[in-house]
Amino acid sequence: MKYHLAEVNIARFRNAPEDPVNAGFMDNLDRVNAAAEGQDGFIWRFTGAGNDAMDVQVFPDPNIAFNMSIWRDQASLMSFVYRNNIHSDIMRRRKEWFGELPRDRASLITGLRL
Repeated sequence: MKYHLAEVNIARFRNAPEDPVNAGFMDNLDRVNAAAEGQDGFIWRFTGAGNDAMDVQVFPDPNIAFNMSIWRDQASLMSFVYRNNIHSDIMRRRKEWFGELPRDRASLITGLRL
């Protein structure tokens, strides 16, 4: 039996997602998503009507961004998150766009069988 890892991440924009101050994040979504899809171990990611999930409002607060992806294993996900330059560059800049949340903002779900 083969299992995969699901990653869920939420973040709250400091300003409305469409605010020009968020352009550095929004303008890089396609590039980051393409990097994820090309990463060894990537299986799937949640998308809305476009190539990302920014049009999907999962929570009542419209400033909360949601993403979910499925990976072969934890090593594959960690390699993308911390060693992929495209993603890690955006991660280093996250405080430009996102504020703190009162609770955990990421979750890993193991034992997902596809």
